[in-house]
Amino acid sequence: MRIYKYEATGNDFLFVTTPPDDPSNFAAHWCDRHYGIGADGLIFPVKSSVAPVAMRYYNADGSVAPMCGNGMRAFVRFLHDQQITTDRQFSVDTLSGLIDVSVHADGSIELGLGIPQTALDDSLIKGSQTDMSPIFLPFKEENIALYALNLGTIHVVHQVNDLDAIDINEYGEAFVRHPKFPSGINVNVSQTIKPGKIRLKTYERGVGPTLSCGTGTAAAAYVHAVSEGIHTVEAKVPGGTLHVTIDDNHYVSLRGPARYIATMIEEENS
Repeated sequence: MRIYKYEATGNDFLFVTTPPDDPSNFAAHWCDRHYGIGADGLIFPVKSSVAPVAMRYYNADGSVAPMCGNGMRAFVRFLHDQQITTDRQFSVDTLSGLIDVSVHADGSIELGLGIPQTALDDSLIKGSQTDMSPIFLPFKEENIALYALNLGTIHVVHQVNDLDAIDINEYGEAFVRHPKFPSGINVNVSQTIKPGKIRLKTYERGVGPTLSCGTGTAAAAYVHAVSEGIHTVEAKVPGGTLHVTIDDNHYVSLRGPARYIATMIEEENS
C-alpha cells in the first residue's frame, strides 16, 4: 500500500487510494509522529451516489471527523495528482454534506463551506443555542466569551487582544471536552489586526494544537466579519495565510494552498 503525505498551510494529512481494513487503527498508527509517518489525520476517497467522490476523514487519534477544511483542499490536490478526477469544479460528498470545490489557475483551492449553523441543539451544546450569542465560561480567574458555530465541524471562537500572550494548549485543555459541549469541540483563539485581517491559533478535537485548521479559520473569520460588517477576511495562521469570503447571505468560502510532500510504501510486515 502506498501512503501519500500532503499539507495545507501546515495542517498535514496522510492519504491512501482505498479504505484500510480498520481506518481508526490505521490512522492512530501511521499519524503518530514518533512511531508512524506523522500527520494530523488520515483521508481517503470512497464512492458516492450524490457526487463524483466522497471523502472520509479520521483524526490522528483514530476518531472520525465529519469534515476538514484544510484536509479537503489537500484531498482535491490528491484527487488531481492521482487522476481520480481532473475537473476544476466539482462537489465532494462528506459526512457534513456536499462541499463545492474549485481549483484556481494559481493553484489555490476554494471550498464552499455553506452558511454557518448557529442554532445548535442539546447534543452539541448543553442547553442548546438559538443564535450566535456569547457563551460565558470560567477560564482561570474570569469568565470569557466563546462564540459557537458549526461549519461542517463545530467550533468555538474566543477573541483576545494579544495572541502571542496566550497558550493554546491551556484553552484547548479547558474547553475541548468541557461538559458544555457533549460531543467535544474545536477551540480557536483569534486576534483582530485590523478590520478584514486576523490572526488565530487552533486546538483541534482529536488532534491537539495544529499549524492551521480550515473550518476553524472560517469560523473565526465569520465571527470577525459579522462584528465588523465586512465580507472578506485574511487570516494568518501559524502555517500560512488563508482567505475567507462571506457573501450577503452569510455563505462562507475558504481559499488557500495545498501541497504534496512525499510517498511511503507500506511493507506487509510493517
